[in-house]
Amino acid sequence: MKKTGIAVLITVIVALFIVTAHAEQNQDVAILSYYEGDVQLKLNDESDWGPVEQDIALQKNDMIKTGPDGKARIVLEDESVIVIGPLSLFKISFVEINNTTGKKNSGFYLEEGMARAKVSKLTTDDSAFTISTPTAVAGVRGTEFAVESLKDKNITTVTVFEGAVEVGDRINKFKNAVMVLKEQATDVTLGEGAARPRKVDMQRLKKLRQKLSNANIESGGDAPSASDKKAAAVIAIKRSGLGSEKEKELVHEVKNGNVPAEQIKTVLNLKAQGASDTDVNKALDVVRNKNVDPQTVKKLYQDIKNKGDSSAISEAVKKFEEKSKKLDDRPEPPSSGTAPAGASQKPPASGAAPKPNVPSPGMKEKIKEKIGDAKNNIDDRKNKDGGNQGSTGDPAGVKSKEKTLIERAKQAHIPKKKLEQLIRSFKEGKLDFADVSLIIDAAARGVDIHFIEKILGKIQKTQLNVKTKRLLLNAVRFGMAPEQVKAIFEKIKLIKNNDVKGMTEIEKQLKAFIKTKVNQPVTNTGANQLPGTAPPGGNDNTTSAPRVLSH
Repeated sequence: MKKTGIAVLITVIVALFIVTAHAEQNQDVAILSYYEGDVQLKLNDESDWGPVEQDIALQKNDMIKTGPDGKARIVLEDESVIVIGPLSLFKISFVEINNTTGKKNSGFYLEEGMARAKVSKLTTDDSAFTISTPTAVAGVRGTEFAVESLKDKNITTVTVFEGAVEVGDRINKFKNAVMVLKEQATDVTLGEGAARPRKVDMQRLKKLRQKLSNANIESGGDAPSASDKKAAAVIAIKRSGLGSEKEKELVHEVKNGNVPAEQIKTVLNLKAQGASDTDVNKALDVVRNKNVDPQTVKKLYQDIKNKGDSSAISEAVKKFEEKSKKLDDRPEPPSSGTAPAGASQKPPASGAAPKPNVPSPGMKEKIKEKIGDAKNNIDDRKNKDGGNQGSTGDPAGVKSKEKTLIERAKQAHIPKKKLEQLIRSFKEGKLDFADVSLIIDAAARGVDIHFIEKILGKIQKTQLNVKTKRLLLNAVRFGMAPEQVKAIFEKIKLIKNNDVKGMTEIEKQLKAFIKTKVNQPVTNTGANQLPGTAPPGGNDNTTSAPRVLSH
């Protein structure tokens, strides 16, 4: 009987081990966010190669193979990115992320070909990110580097764009490793170890980066692109254990830009800090329904991180629900100078004839502009909420939004080539509907599109909250000069994380600027108008649009 009991216990333990191993094997760890050319995928539970699909979730032991014109990009939960180049064979060995401790262990295998990795900073000493080849192993703590594996020659070249990479040979690992710094490279030959790092020619660096990049998806600088953030949020959702139905809803909302990806990730991480499923779901509902300020979400995370018991965490979530309110991204409506409803009008002086209600010079254009802005606001809200498109086979309203943007752009006389670029950026998630709307409206007012696009790039790098972002874009739209915009970004750099007061001061400054400009008529001769565009209002040179910005 005793032996039977032991045998049953061993069987149960083995069964549990098999179930756990299977669960880890089938856990989503990355998203294939983009591909081009000949790319094939072999899933961990299949023996044959098959066609790849964009946005497919990847798991441990999945393999990617690219042809001569093939290229693929994968994104991890922490927004680390790997671009796999042509003629490559790449495998996801393992990805382990512990949101409670912050520990991250990721390992990949490049059988042949080339790959470039942009690694998010590792925050614990026991974290690691490695790419191995048949001859070498490269480990980093947060950097950007490329690995080229020449299988037939048994040579691996590791090139570093930013940061530092520790490189060793496949047999001895990091025992006799060399440290490769920025703009350096090393070769690792089978049986000979890593060579002394050498300086890399800038032209070679540029060509290698271009070969392992894609203009349609690169964010520029150090900031992750919008599509990267969405992909990372999708992985976080899939690993959250919320339940299949809620996971599907959230994934759909994130992919279509209906909810802020970073805020969703932050709220999901509350569970790792001790929040219950109930509290996490409450916080998620606030973010999904009320479009709260990112700083408020970050503050909730910090509050819960410092709490010790479940009741204190629940109280923090309750306060978060109470304080949360929908963002008002629009500038306050300027005073029209008319008396409030119900107030008596001042009678004209005795003997004086009453003044006819004739618009002052330029007033007609102001009224037209305000009506146009009001219509745009209504369209924005309809597109943001999805309108009544659920029955049209376009639940996210993407096609409807695209149609609206194209119509607006044509009215603004935006050149066809630039319009195609804007629509492509919108479809790929690099710009959201409101961003493109502002660019189109700015062009209609005579603002240089290239200038406002530069502003969007800087906004991505500084990761501004939605409210400040909208105010800044509106300020540029109403004529804020480049030197003033530069001064705003300098102030933003000095503001520390979670400094709500500092951001509030900047928002007040932007609102004040907008208020002074919104009713100010400006003469625009069209001398600096963009090629192929006409000044708003046809041939009438007196408009309420701001001066054309030069830069």
